[in-house]
Amino acid sequence: ESQPDMNSICKNAIDTVDYGDFVVLYSHDKMLVEVSITRGGKYENHNGIFPHSSFVGRKFGEKVYSESMRGSVYILRHSSTLHTTCLSHRTQILYAPDISIVLFQCDMKSGSIVVESGTGSGSLSTSIGKTVLPTGHLYTFEFNEQRVKMAQKEFKAMGMDKFITCTHRDVLADGFNLDTEIDGEPTNLDDKADAIFLDLPSPWKALGHAHKVLKHNGRLCNFSPCIEQVQKVCL
Repeated sequence: ESQPDMNSICKNAIDTVDYGDFVVLYSHDKMLVEVSITRGGKYENHNGIFPHSSFVGRKFGEKVYSESMRGSVYILRHSSTLHTTCLSHRTQILYAPDISIVLFQCDMKSGSIVVESGTGSGSLSTSIGKTVLPTGHLYTFEFNEQRVKMAQKEFKAMGMDKFITCTHRDVLADGFNLDTEIDGEPTNLDDKADAIFLDLPSPWKALGHAHKVLKHNGRLCNFSPCIEQVQKVCL
């Protein structure tokens, strides 16, 4: 199976579409769809059939017509903001304004090691992954197994599975350390996380585990909708 080219992930991406790219298609009915460009692949909507070969070599932002010429789509470069707009809302999600505050306040950047729980729909996870690449890594944890499988599938389609490890785990009970190795490196995260993001029903129960993996002078962000949750975390 064709994997996304690194050019479609990194900032210095080329301007034209190639096989293996993960792109966003925008139609005139304001519909946004994520598509992985593959040899022999095709995209279909009510305006007709769009062979993937018709996108290859086109510049991002170009209009591409269907085989029948009945309709068209614009081909857009994939971004974390567009992904947030496209993704299936398995849970409530964070949008660009909140995400930008989290990234800034937690000082996330290329090379950062970040821990997140829970993954949810993967909106914030994708933004973190694109922020810390190519030398950083996001370890994200989710207690719902079905959401983990969906997120893993999406991260792989985007080529982000090299920078994001998504694990099925109840972190309140079992913490953030993993039992397996990734690329031959142990995944003991004690004192390795530059930042931790918590979006949990009972975040105060995860503070002990978070303290264990957070670096000295690392940053902890707790995202809670209720003041009672905030009070329990702070007290």
